[in-house]
Amino acid sequence: MDTFFFLELLIRGSGYLADRSSKRIRDFYIKEALSFIEQNYQRNISVEDIADFCGLNRSYFGRIFRDTMGESPQKFLIIYRMEKAEYLLRGSMTPINEISAMVGYENPLHFSRAFKEIYNVSPREFRQKHYGPIPGR
Repeated sequence: MDTFFFLELLIRGSGYLADRSSKRIRDFYIKEALSFIEQNYQRNISVEDIADFCGLNRSYFGRIFRDTMGESPQKFLIIYRMEKAEYLLRGSMTPINEISAMVGYENPLHFSRAFKEIYNVSPREFRQKHYGPIPGR
């Protein structure tokens, strides 16, 4: 399932808020944030950058993001980056330090630690177990 499509379903099913206009405003900000993440995850962006892009206070942004998405913006960004890295590890022999940079990590060691936290194996071990052609390529 396409990650962005899945995220849209999550936003739509995020639950009823007492005030519908408030829900529409929150949805607007979340869609803006998701778009910013999708377009900039490969850069060294922070939650502050995302909140600034949306024109929101970092604390308020973090609260509405967590309420809507079920994760903190920081955790969501890490998971998003790791999904992109997983795709690259499965379907290419791009060196791991290059994949690290491609998903927004300047330091390959920090990337490896984050990847291992999500997948319980290092990027190298993951590739050894899962490397293969990506369907449709």
